[in-house]
Amino acid sequence: MNSVWIFSLPRTCLAHEMAYRECFFLVEGFTDQLFLQHVILPALAGKYDHIEQPRTYQGDRPTDRRGLFRSWSRRGNIYVLADRNPSPCISAAKERLRRGFDNAHVEHCTIIVVPEIEAWYAAGIGSQFCQQHNITIPTDTSHLDKNAFAKLLQKANLSLDLDFRMEILKQYDLMLARTRNASLDYFCQRIGL
Repeated sequence: MNSVWIFSLPRTCLAHEMAYRECFFLVEGFTDQLFLQHVILPALAGKYDHIEQPRTYQGDRPTDRRGLFRSWSRRGNIYVLADRNPSPCISAAKERLRRGFDNAHVEHCTIIVVPEIEAWYAAGIGSQFCQQHNITIPTDTSHLDKNAFAKLLQKANLSLDLDFRMEILKQYDLMLARTRNASLDYFCQRIGL
C-alpha cells in the first residue's frame, strides 16, 4: 500500500523568498468599481500574487464593513476609496468613513478621491478623445465634481452614462491622468504604480 503525502507549501515564493502578496479594494459605488477594474487592476498586474475584484461597501451595515475590513487587512494590503464630497476637507472625509466602518481604524489605508471619482475619469481623457467628442478637459481636475463634469459633457450633447464611461475607460491615459489629478497620483503612488 502506497502512502500519499498531502501538503501545502507556505504562501511564499521559495525561489525568491518573497511573501505572498494580496491586495483588496473597498469602494463606494459601481462607478468606482468600474474605474478600478478597467484602469487600476490591469496596471497592477504582476505586482501582487492575488488581487481581489473591488467590492462596493455602500448599502452594507457598518458592522459588516468592519468585519470585512478586518478580515482582508489580515490577509494583505487593503485600500478603502471614498469621495471627499460632501466633506469640507480630507480629514473630515476620513472621519466620516471611519464612522461608516463602525470605528474601525481605516484611516491608514484610506484614499480620498478629490473631489469625486468623476474627476479621475475626466483626468484620463486624452486630446484625441477630446477632439473626437468636442470637449475640453481642465488641466487640473481636482475641482471637477460630477455635476461640473456632466455640464461640460452636456455642452457637447453627451451624457455621463455607463456607455460613455466605458468609452472613456477604453481609451484611458493613466500617465496623463496622474498629472491632472493629485489625489489619483497619490493613490497610484500608495499602491505601487
